[in-house]
Amino acid sequence: MPQAIRMAIDHLAKLKLFYEQQVFPHIGAPIGCSEDEIDGLERVVGHPLPLAYRQYLRWMGRDHRGIFVGCDWFLNDVRANTEYLPGLLAENHVQWNLPDHYLAFMGHQGYITAYFALPSESDDPIVYLYSEGREPDTVTAEGTFTDFLFRDLSGMAACLNRHP
Repeated sequence: MPQAIRMAIDHLAKLKLFYEQQVFPHIGAPIGCSEDEIDGLERVVGHPLPLAYRQYLRWMGRDHRGIFVGCDWFLNDVRANTEYLPGLLAENHVQWNLPDHYLAFMGHQGYITAYFALPSESDDPIVYLYSEGREPDTVTAEGTFTDFLFRDLSGMAACLNRHP
């Protein structure tokens, strides 16, 4: 697929519509990152970021007080999440071979971390999740990045809609 067409695909269209209908009325528009900030992260990790993840960062990569408040889903959390993951697995005696390069884009309160491999094999990469205390006690494939993001967003939106 030509690069210009690939870049025009909005991997988050369904999520943005869901957000507009289910989340926006409660908390307003999310805060995203600039292209310069995203390019800076790409330089730090040394690999191109998958397109769906870049689109997420542009849309809500700085939205600390938004739908994912209390979670580490944001641009400035990536380095700490990525550094934390091997220790979390070791502490829990999880036998899992992390790829040589990966980006842990999400963490939650020190017991959940999600990552994808770099360089990514697709624009919407497969996400791997470790959640302490979950059975079986291993890392699991959770579908694509957008699938994972939609499930988390849907769960948080359900809480908003129960307690407006």
